Amino acid sequence: MLGCASTLDRTKGESSICEIHKCPMTVQTVDCTSGFSGYRTDYNEALRKQFPNHGGTHFTDDHGILYAHHLRIYVCPECTKAYYKWLAENPGK
Repeated sequence: MLGCASTLDRTKGESSICEIHKCPMTVQTVDCTSGFSGYRTDYNEALRKQFPNHGGTHFTDDHGILYAHHLRIYVCPECTKAYYKWLAENPGK
């Protein structure tokens, strides 16, 4: 676990190819908020199967950290599209 960090780099040792969409990803800094997606079962399942590398807001507990404002991660454009589509189709979830 990591304590307080402004931006956490999660790119080291990670693949730059999306495991779902098999396309190249780019390094981006995304927002991070406290929380855990496991409590939102529909979202958590979609996160794992449809958009694990999205460019939207991420939850700190999904990354094993206590606190961070931003994450530096690999972002897949197709995951990001799927993420925003899922959010639009599932308001309030």
